[in-house]
Amino acid sequence: PDLVFQRLDGSPLRLGALRGRPVILNLWATWCPPCRRETPMLSHAAAEAGAAPILLVNQGEERAAVERYLAAEQLPGQTFVLDSSGTLTSLTGSRALPTTLLLDAEGTVQAVHLGEISRVQIDILRRRAQR
Repeated sequence: PDLVFQRLDGSPLRLGALRGRPVILNLWATWCPPCRRETPMLSHAAAEAGAAPILLVNQGEERAAVERYLAAEQLPGQTFVLDSSGTLTSLTGSRALPTTLLLDAEGTVQAVHLGEISRVQIDILRRRAQR
């Protein structure tokens, strides 16, 4: 479905606007220790040009909590969005955080990784997205 997330600046981001190219979605929360370990790496990977974009979708938290975490970790907020109701977790049937999803250009889930993800695994997902 065409879900609408909120960027940290308050502007909306429609998931459907990303159709036409593959995207990697990472479902995470500030209270989740594995999420906290992988988030800096994912943020840096997301900043790299020329690869499938990575969107870090916070599940169920208030903007202030996410902003405090990002400030404490000195992470830029451009690739972070809020799913304050946790809709994506429900729709995907995710049973744990973090969960990383690879969506193809049509928005269909092509791969799911439950638990903490490594840089090597992100690179593998990006190569898979280019096929």
